[in-house]
Amino acid sequence: MSAFYSTSLPDKGPLDIGFEGDGGLKESWAKIYDKAAGWAQGRDVISMTGCSDGGGGSSACYVFYNKGVGGDHGTIEWVESRAGRWNDAADDLIEKLQAAGVQDGQVFVEHRRPQQRVLEVRRRDL
Repeated sequence: MSAFYSTSLPDKGPLDIGFEGDGGLKESWAKIYDKAAGWAQGRDVISMTGCSDGGGGSSACYVFYNKGVGGDHGTIEWVESRAGRWNDAADDLIEKLQAAGVQDGQVFVEHRRPQQRVLEVRRRDL
């Protein structure tokens, strides 16, 4: 796992991050997405991420959030794109978001499974 940050952004106080998730998941990705959406409900989500071992054995998915702060996301949905090339998956993902009527400020996570060149994004209704 990795995290990206910038200390040039405004300081909002001490870092107090929590997570919910699991490794070793054997369910389908659709079930894992639904599980992650449940983990995110009512939380101030920072990021959601997941990956698979690439061999079809197991997957991991985690939701990171600010502790002590609630979040009202409404219904959390997701779209998925699969392609033989990363750029094609990214282009298709944007098209699917637009077709779903997603607006600026409603996308809050990117999720990738490197071995399969799949990109997913969840959406929040404001």
